Amino acid sequence: MRGAGGDFVDEVLVRELPQYGPWPEEARHLLAHHDNHCALWWLTVTGPSTVEILAERIGEG
Repeated sequence: MRGAGGDFVDEVLVRELPQYGPWPEEARHLLAHHDNHCALWWLTVTGPSTVEILAERIGEG
């Protein structure tokens, strides 16, 4: 994506965090949000700042 001043989004990463063990080391700060109910999707958007989103599913239905 491009903004008026150049690149707005530098990188988009989508990673699956498994329902049961082991998570990548860089996701350890997210463990408090996990209850082993299901796998989670970790979306990271990097640009002028970084935004992280956790979701049980991505898309419809």
